[in-house]
Amino acid sequence: MFDTSYIYHLVDHKAVPIYGVLESWLYKFTTTKKRYLVIVERYQYNIYVIKFYADCHALSKNKYNLLLKDEQPAPIIRTCINIMLEFFALNPRASFGFIGAASVNKTRKGKIVSEGKENTQRFRVYQTLMFNFFGQETFEHSQNVRRSAYLLINRQNQPIDGFKARAEEMFRQMYLNLEEQQ
Repeated sequence: MFDTSYIYHLVDHKAVPIYGVLESWLYKFTTTKKRYLVIVERYQYNIYVIKFYADCHALSKNKYNLLLKDEQPAPIIRTCINIMLEFFALNPRASFGFIGAASVNKTRKGKIVSEGKENTQRFRVYQTLMFNFFGQETFEHSQNVRRSAYLLINRQNQPIDGFKARAEEMFRQMYLNLEEQQ
């Protein structure tokens, strides 16, 4: 099911010393129906955060939350995994993180329905895929089900518990600062 993917292209790479992001890469790929953008952000401790959305939702505040009923998600997600694998090949000390964003949909009557932030549908799918694609030999899998957050900790970052604590504190501080500025 997750054995097919799309050809992707690097569009931009830049240093972004803002909100804890050290640098970012922008990739694009096209499915049979839409163009998608993948953003990879590098943070302290060689942590790479992967985000993606349909280009048609680029201006939406909910771009990471919207589901498209006209697409098959498996090759889209697999393309993001391929990008992660490319970063891991370039940086064998890389760790990865992501949030399984809560889904937001419109009903037929135009009402907006939002999934809660805990244990989201995306989080559950990504969780299964991370175990299948990355295993436990190279990465420690750390999950925050309440926030649908996932951290693949590279086992070269010993001690794992210390690395995890530093990473969690970094993201906690970052998101507190972001919330205060909004």
